[in-house]
Amino acid sequence: MKGLFRYLSPFAPDISGAVSVLYELGGIIVILDAGGCAGNTCGFDEPRWFTKKSAIYSAGLRDLDAILGRDDELMDKIAGAIETTSANFIALVGTPVPSVIATDYHAISKLCEKRFGLPCLYIETTGMKYYDVGQQMAYAAIDHMVEKKGSLDTVYVGATPLDVPFIDGDCLTSLSSYAALPQAKQAIVMSVSGLPLVRKYKIPYTFGLNLGHIDVQPKKTLIISQQVWAHMIRQWMGQGDVASFFMMDKEYMQPNDVHLDGELDLVKLVKTRKYERILCDPLLMRALPDYTGEFISLPHFAVSGQLYQKANIEAYLSDLEKAL
Repeated sequence: MKGLFRYLSPFAPDISGAVSVLYELGGIIVILDAGGCAGNTCGFDEPRWFTKKSAIYSAGLRDLDAILGRDDELMDKIAGAIETTSANFIALVGTPVPSVIATDYHAISKLCEKRFGLPCLYIETTGMKYYDVGQQMAYAAIDHMVEKKGSLDTVYVGATPLDVPFIDGDCLTSLSSYAALPQAKQAIVMSVSGLPLVRKYKIPYTFGLNLGHIDVQPKKTLIISQQVWAHMIRQWMGQGDVASFFMMDKEYMQPNDVHLDGELDLVKLVKTRKYERILCDPLLMRALPDYTGEFISLPHFAVSGQLYQKANIEAYLSDLEKAL
C-alpha cells in the first residue's frame, strides 16, 4: 500500500520544516495546535531547541476553540507572549486541525497586524507532508514579507539542521539576509527547498558543496538522503545512484536516480537493482532486514533525529571516509 510504513518511523513533517526556517529570525512562532505538534517539533525535530533560544508557542487551543473560531482567545495568548518576548514579526504555522476546518489564516494574520503593530506571516502547513515542503513554504512567506535592501557576497540557501549536519557562512538566519538576497553575488544551495528563491532572483549558484574527490572501490552504489546532500556525496565518491523520500529537482537527476514515494519503493528498488553498497540513515535499514551488501551510515536528522547525529561536518565526513 502506497504510503504505508511498516518498519520506518515518521519523517519530520512540514510543520517542523517551517519552524526550522523561522527558528533564528527573531519572531514569535505560533503553532496553531492543541499542544502535540509543537511538542513534537521542539522535542524531536529541532536540534537547536536544546542550545539556542527561540520564541515558539503552541496556541493550546481546544477543538471547540478552533472549530468555533474563537480567535479572540488566540489573540489574547499571542498578546501574553509579546509581553514577555521581544519580537520583530509574528508567524502562524498551520497543523492538521486548522487545515481540516479551513481556518482563514489571512484574516487572522491581519487581526494580528492590526492589534500588535507587527508584520505577521502565515504558513499553511498541514502536518501531512514532509519537512522540505514546509521549508519551501516558509522561505516564500518570509521573502514576501521583507522589504528588499542591501547586498550579500555569498549566501547558503536551504541549509537548516534538518538538511545538513552544520550551518556556516552567511546563512538565511536574519531578516536582513532575506532583504539582501536579491542582490547576492552567489548562492550555495544546500537543499532543493532553497532552489525557488535563487531561481526567482536569478542568483548564480552552485548545487551543494565541492568536497573534492575520494578514492573508493567501485561498487554498485545507492545513496539515500535529501537530493543535494546525496548528490554531493556522489560527486565526492565519483559513483552511485541517488534516491530520496523528499523533493527532487529534475535538472539534477541522473538517469538511474529515483524518488521514493514510500517504504515499499525502497524495498523494490534495492531488490531489483541488487546494489552492492548502500549509504543511508541507519534507520532506513529497518526496511531492508534481508540486505547482505555493504552498508555505510549517512545520518539525516529529518529521518532519525538525534539517534545518529554528528557534532559537525568534519566528524560527519571523517566517519564516512573511514567507513568507505
